[in-house]
Amino acid sequence: RVAGFIGAFITVLGTILPPLIINLIISLFYQSFSDNVVAKMAIAGMLCGVAAVMFDVVINMAKTIFEQKRLLHIVIMIGAFVATYFFSINIIFIIVTCGIIGIIDTCYQNNKIKKNDNIDLITSLKTRQNQLDILIQKLFERSITDELPQDTYKKILSGYKKEYEENNQKLQELTKANNNDNTDYIKLIDL
Repeated sequence: RVAGFIGAFITVLGTILPPLIINLIISLFYQSFSDNVVAKMAIAGMLCGVAAVMFDVVINMAKTIFEQKRLLHIVIMIGAFVATYFFSINIIFIIVTCGIIGIIDTCYQNNKIKKNDNIDLITSLKTRQNQLDILIQKLFERSITDELPQDTYKKILSGYKKEYEENNQKLQELTKANNNDNTDYIKLIDL
């Protein structure tokens, strides 16, 4: 979110590379330590620590997922567990599948947010159009009763008309964009 794709890529590298390098170094020296009793006990102790850390991560992630109260995330979490534990499906396949589901969900959520923003903008433009209608009507009434000189009336009216036309054009574009988004989404569902 902060630095886009490049930021995400660097974050992934920063997360993956240190443990990868440490594991690589340990694996290089593992053969020489494998016969040592003290090294075996240390490695067994580390396994317990790793299991505890993994358990803590799983519990915290599950807690976060349940707090979000999004059914899709809960189903993905339970489905990934069932696929791994009961059906022994390769973890790479599960990760790729979850990634694809996540990408589709993110695109859908972004489209939904964009659509809501457009709807809010359309509503505010319609409100302004109504205000301009009232202002133009009052302006016209004041010009008929000679409360407002004709040259001032024409100047103010031209500004209001210009704003009205610009708002009208924006309204048409946003309405068309919203209709196209709905059509594209329906086409996506039909696939």
